Amino acid sequence: MLIPKEIHRIIMSRIARDRLELPSMPSVSAALQGLVKGPAFVASDYVRVLERDPLTVATLLQHGISATPGVQIDTIEQGVNAVGQRGMKPFVTEVHSRPAQSSRDARLDVVYRTLVNHTLAVARLGRDIAGILGHPEPEAAYFIGLLHDLGKLVYGAYLLEAERSMAVGSITWLDPVAWETAVSTYQREIGVQVAERWGFPRHLVTFIADPLEYNAGDRQSPVNAACYANALVKSRGLYEKAVDEMDNRAVLMLGRTLLGVDDEIVGRLTTNIVTPLSTTAPEPRAPPRRGSSASA
Repeated sequence: MLIPKEIHRIIMSRIARDRLELPSMPSVSAALQGLVKGPAFVASDYVRVLERDPLTVATLLQHGISATPGVQIDTIEQGVNAVGQRGMKPFVTEVHSRPAQSSRDARLDVVYRTLVNHTLAVARLGRDIAGILGHPEPEAAYFIGLLHDLGKLVYGAYLLEAERSMAVGSITWLDPVAWETAVSTYQREIGVQVAERWGFPRHLVTFIADPLEYNAGDRQSPVNAACYANALVKSRGLYEKAVDEMDNRAVLMLGRTLLGVDDEIVGRLTTNIVTPLSTTAPEPRAPPRRGSSASA
């Protein structure tokens, strides 16, 4: 089937022409609109909303980098402050015009929701691990964890958008296996290209390219916390496909040695990885947008 290749071509073309647009969860977009209408600009309020939506955070980072050239952004709060009160309203207006889509096939919705839930779990666990390691800014690990699977979420979102733009019954759409295969095939290239084109910090680009690689030169690095968290979350079954258990076990063993965390700490941190996230109520279906399509 040529659909996966065509979606990949469209995304790469949009990246190259600076026309890539990322969707926003409707609930996040609505909450952001409420904040910009308020009398005060409180960065932490925006952080609490944004930290639930990886793709909207990626767009925020793009805006923050454009607004403050040469300033490295390592946390969501730094991104919010870089955009600032004046820049927040146009940012929120922009993301509000891009509602996240859902599939007509409930099985595909489950696959995409698992992608998002895995990302949120890695971010939260990475922050906890960074705190235990004594990193002065644990939110940097949250930030890395939230964006480590950027390519999967971008490609998956465009698959959902492409499906929505086609008439019901016009084609035979991808089944879950083909959908997951397509995401796995193209996600790494897409994630790296977006991160590089949008000027993300170098350590974040590197981790998106290989989220199984530790920074051996800096034990307390937030990258290490996110890397170990990623392997832990996979080991607890919150992943969109079967895990290579041998490879994942090797990442866990190396991380445990490098970071110096023991079984008791790991057990305490991972107790509630799956349940609170996987039971999250689904986002409401976004209404169709006039003139929207996945064409380049």
